[in-house]
Amino acid sequence: MGKLSGGYFWVMTVLLVGLVILAFVAGQREDEKLAALSEVSAKQQEIEQLQARLAELAKSSSNFDSLLSEKNTVINEIKPELDLQAGKNAEYEKKIQQYDDQIAAYNTQLQTIEAKYQDVIQSNQQLSQQFVASEQALNAERAKLSTAIQAYSQIEHTNQKLTEQLADKNKEIEALFVELSHAMDQIKHNQAGGVAVSPVVEMLMVSGKFGVNLRVEASSESKKLLTIPKGVKIEPLDSVGNWLKVRVEGYVFNKLVAAATEERMITVE
Repeated sequence: MGKLSGGYFWVMTVLLVGLVILAFVAGQREDEKLAALSEVSAKQQEIEQLQARLAELAKSSSNFDSLLSEKNTVINEIKPELDLQAGKNAEYEKKIQQYDDQIAAYNTQLQTIEAKYQDVIQSNQQLSQQFVASEQALNAERAKLSTAIQAYSQIEHTNQKLTEQLADKNKEIEALFVELSHAMDQIKHNQAGGVAVSPVVEMLMVSGKFGVNLRVEASSESKKLLTIPKGVKIEPLDSVGNWLKVRVEGYVFNKLVAAATEERMITVE
């Protein structure tokens, strides 16, 4: 009995330990099942959310397909107009290119015209400078001409005076001719009466248009004494090259002369 009781005890102990172990194992599996169930539940919720999202996406896709179909319909309707507009745009682009080419040509012509304009401006400036220089030269020539006119007027006045003086001298010459004629008649009378006289000296007559200048010495650089008018007779005394030493016959006022021994020279200029 005692052995049986001891064996029973150990059997019961082993069974009890086994039950405890099974209970522990069963508890562990239950926890795992609960965790698995929780995870499955979460996955189901995610699947439901995904299905709802897919449903929304499907609905949106359907709406997008409808909208795309509508847009395609509208595009198909306006495509001919777009093609026509594209053709017009091509024509417009062609015309714009032509206009651009014309504008480029106009710009080239404008640059050429501007270059010519600059040349014209420079030419005008040069002509203006030349005109100013010509005007200054003309004014100078006018001043010279005015001076020349004044000098010519003075010369005319002098010539008029000289003409008057020449007229007076001509009168004096005529008087001299008369006296000379009387002297010649007297010489002839003396010769006829047998009176000895010196031979008659050949007289010269001034033939220069403006007369001749009487100078101190036989040189054109010598001092001028007076001008003997054309037609006055002179008596040659000697010659020195192209110069003649002469004596001029005529009358002078005695209060205006003084005694002198220097001989005078005359040249026809």
